[in-house]
Amino acid sequence: MRTWRMALLMALAISVLGMARAYPTLTGPTGLIALPSGEIIESGLLFAADAHDQPVGRALPLRAQFVFAPGFEFGAVYNPFNDEAVLDYTTGVNAKLVIGLPDGPRVGFGAQFLRLRFPAGNELDFWQGYIAWTTDFNPELYDVSNLSLTVGANWTQADAPGGRIDAIRGFIGGRIRMTERLVLVGEYQMKDADLGDVRALSSLGARLHLNDSFAMQAGVTNAQGLTAGDIHHFFLGASMLLANSEDRDYPDSSRW
Repeated sequence: MRTWRMALLMALAISVLGMARAYPTLTGPTGLIALPSGEIIESGLLFAADAHDQPVGRALPLRAQFVFAPGFEFGAVYNPFNDEAVLDYTTGVNAKLVIGLPDGPRVGFGAQFLRLRFPAGNELDFWQGYIAWTTDFNPELYDVSNLSLTVGANWTQADAPGGRIDAIRGFIGGRIRMTERLVLVGEYQMKDADLGDVRALSSLGARLHLNDSFAMQAGVTNAQGLTAGDIHHFFLGASMLLANSEDRDYPDSSRW
């Protein structure tokens, strides 16, 4: 219960300040739910926290993303688990460069590192590089796109006790805007059993955008860090963007 109380307090604190069109994945980079996209946050600092049920325990992935140059974001994640969990916590960093137009196709080139820490003190490291292409359709609705499609591929390496394991997996995802503020998000990634995937990764969620600074999301996913498990579990969270849009001197690439 402590994890859920922490998540509730985080969500309440964020809601007082105000939700973002772009949203960090559960491991950090801006994107869909667990998979990255060809987008970044707009100028500023973006925080997110999600209460996430997983087979290894209840988690609270805390993420921060920062844009300090046009088209480039850098972020970090700290993900503590509850006391009865198989994992103690995970930490990670990520970076992404996006090339393209805000109203047209964008391509994101990114990398991330994720370290899993177990209660006994042993660790498991994951490295990932990816490319993601995102484009929008029908931008007339609500002055922003009502359909967004992402296609990409990643190379992932795990430093397992028996040696290094790596794989290349393709993925696809999209978002459909149901109303001016409500967006449905879905994603799918190919399975690689050698890397640790039990099934193909898939997620489905909904995001509510109250304004340009504050957003909430809820849904289900079988993502466990950079791999996928057998069962889909619930997640619930919120994000807050600290930025002054009037001071932005380059096009907003977030769109969502």
